[in-house]
Amino acid sequence: MDDARIWIYIVAGAIYLISRALKKKKPDAVPRKPTVSRPSAPSSSPNKPVSFEELLREFTEGKAADPEPTPEPVEIRRAVEERKWQQENKTIEDFSNEGRNRTFADDESRRVYEESIKNAEGAEINFERDEHFRIKLKDRKEEESDRSGFATEISEMLRNPEDARKAVILGEILNRKY
Repeated sequence: MDDARIWIYIVAGAIYLISRALKKKKPDAVPRKPTVSRPSAPSSSPNKPVSFEELLREFTEGKAADPEPTPEPVEIRRAVEERKWQQENKTIEDFSNEGRNRTFADDESRRVYEESIKNAEGAEINFERDEHFRIKLKDRKEEESDRSGFATEISEMLRNPEDARKAVILGEILNRKY
């Protein structure tokens, strides 16, 4: 049975090799005519390879041919300085009349706006420190004291020779695989 399988594989391999050899010979017997498309505008040398220096020259000349437009100053310095001076020298009257010249869609919105302004002017503003916004130095000192406290606890545990179990656990924690 095994001999028959071997002979079948040998025959199949021979047929495969013969068919491949015949397929390779057929295209050689009938040569194809290559279709070459000619460009409408003949170039100076279509098959000539372009060197790196020529490419670099083309790129640099292309960039030099398109100079960047120089930006024009938008405003004169005096006008800018004058605006700054006006903003710095605003009077208290300017701030008090700030919302008076507004236009409103209806009388109701104007009334609500004026009431909110009056309530805001009469309200007392209390500034209180919030616990969420603590000083960073204080937080750092607390973290350092926590770290040093933890380190002293570990060193005391390791000094005690009788407590081998804790030493093994601490060794595993400190020497992690990951």
